[in-house]
Amino acid sequence: MKKSITFLFTLLTFLTSCGQTPTDTAKKEAITILRYGLPGPDLYEYNEVARKYNFKLISVAGCIVSPQLSDSVVKHNKMSYEKLDKLNGANWQDKYKKDVQESYSRDTTMVNVLKKEKFIQDQYVKEHKHGNGLIYLVDSALTENIYRINVIGYLDTTSTLVSFFRVVMDYDKLKIISRENNVLPLEIEKEY
Repeated sequence: MKKSITFLFTLLTFLTSCGQTPTDTAKKEAITILRYGLPGPDLYEYNEVARKYNFKLISVAGCIVSPQLSDSVVKHNKMSYEKLDKLNGANWQDKYKKDVQESYSRDTTMVNVLKKEKFIQDQYVKEHKHGNGLIYLVDSALTENIYRINVIGYLDTTSTLVSFFRVVMDYDKLKIISRENNVLPLEIEKEY
């Protein structure tokens, strides 16, 4: 029985891997770019756009780094950039930076429009009383120009992070299409 299961598993593995090109395998491989230093205001967009280019950004330290860590990051990233050049083409980094700039500009425009809304201003006043602010995440495109914005903050004086509003906005018209007002606790996944 064990031999039959092993044979069947081997056969399935072989059959499912047939027809895959090296590029298919490379796309499935987790490619990471390591970074350190203070994050810029557009770090969220850098991370979001990175998916399109088949890699993930990982912060490994703050501003103070040892020479050993710096050397390790350079070596690791050199190998990652070589893989990404093969996967995305020679000038992918220029396209990536352009996509990040466009994404950041779009997201900033929508958030600035949202900040003018009375319900956002009222929530900001509540948060500010407790020494908190609001976080705006343009977390998905529902269609080419329709985006969902998650408005996040801390519940009163607790350390409970919640989503206060989920807003759907038309980027072309800069108009809110819909919003959900119910407070939802958030579970944060920590990556180490």
